[in-house]
Amino acid sequence: MIASFKYNFIFVRTKKTASTAVELGLSTICGPDDIIAPIGRGQELLRAQSGVHPRNFNKDPRVERDLIAAIKTGRGKLIREAGMRNRQTNGCTGHMRIAKVKEWVSDDFWNKSYKFTTERHPYEKALSLARFRYKGDEFTQRVSFEDFLDRTVKEEAQVYGGFKVYSIGGKSVMDFYLLHDTLADDIAKLRKTLDLPEFELPRARSTRTDKKPARDVLTDEQKEFIYASCKAEFDLFGWKR
Repeated sequence: MIASFKYNFIFVRTKKTASTAVELGLSTICGPDDIIAPIGRGQELLRAQSGVHPRNFNKDPRVERDLIAAIKTGRGKLIREAGMRNRQTNGCTGHMRIAKVKEWVSDDFWNKSYKFTTERHPYEKALSLARFRYKGDEFTQRVSFEDFLDRTVKEEAQVYGGFKVYSIGGKSVMDFYLLHDTLADDIAKLRKTLDLPEFELPRARSTRTDKKPARDVLTDEQKEFIYASCKAEFDLFGWKR
């Protein structure tokens, strides 16, 4: 999550939508007073290579100092422990919902800020989540990918479903969406709208060899389950079932 007072925007992250890459890119243009929420260990180390650290994310400056110090050590255990202290003290987090962000900013900024997020077809998010988590020789030898995908679809809708992240009271409060399939064009539109300087997105490393669309991988039952779980997103974007 980023709340930029310098450029008057709020960005919230959904999962499996390239949101981390967008956050890393946006972080490089933010001002010293902007809120940049912590993200995962690996991503923080990547962000640190650009000379950027999370900031203004906790009411207790000691928690902030501890996390930044941990990031500078490069040690995963210290970063995780400091990140846990941030969550325990109700600091801002990477996948913070927009309703929580509203509590962190002034009414004036909330009312005038430009709010946006990243999104992707729910079928693709569910498949991407399963592929991301299906790893480790010991695990993959015990469980087939087909069974793991079915489990992911039916048990992780709260993860791949994005509507709850950017809605309040059952209604989206976003002004704009960066869609996964048109990300470069949408970022160009965003920059023009907000008069943002150029920023680069880190290149994603994909190990996926099967390039079939999720529609061709998921079973009819799985697609029906995803539709029922993410109906608000299907309705909002007019996505095909």
